[in-house]
Amino acid sequence: MDRLSSHRATKEVVNKHNFKFSKSLGQNFLIDDNVIDRILEGARLSETDKIIEVGPGIGTLTREMGKVAENVVSIEIDKTLIPILKETLADLDNVEVVNEDILKVDVQGLIKEKLIVVFQNEFFDDILIIKRGVENE
Repeated sequence: MDRLSSHRATKEVVNKHNFKFSKSLGQNFLIDDNVIDRILEGARLSETDKIIEVGPGIGTLTREMGKVAENVVSIEIDKTLIPILKETLADLDNVEVVNEDILKVDVQGLIKEKLIVVFQNEFFDDILIIKRGVENE
């Protein structure tokens, strides 16, 4: 599957699944290759990184991270996005989607070695990337 980061590709996926944006969840999707590239460049991902992504939307950034990182776990609260994510991420065996509220997820249970958290802030239209090493207990 090609990149999803174009208005046309995103619109096709959204229309195919009759997806309706939720104002209460502040949903908006990345549709700019330049933004995706800047995020990836800033994250400096490697093939040994394990990523937790909060709010993957239709999987635009998720796909690109999954092509590089060892493992990506995407936490999505909106159950209507799960079928879309299953489709858009189907060819990536190293990506797992969890349909849950991030506040109810056992994040510590997901952390093994290295961790990169990607949080797409729907209120400020920006991306927060936290990268750190986690010591094994």
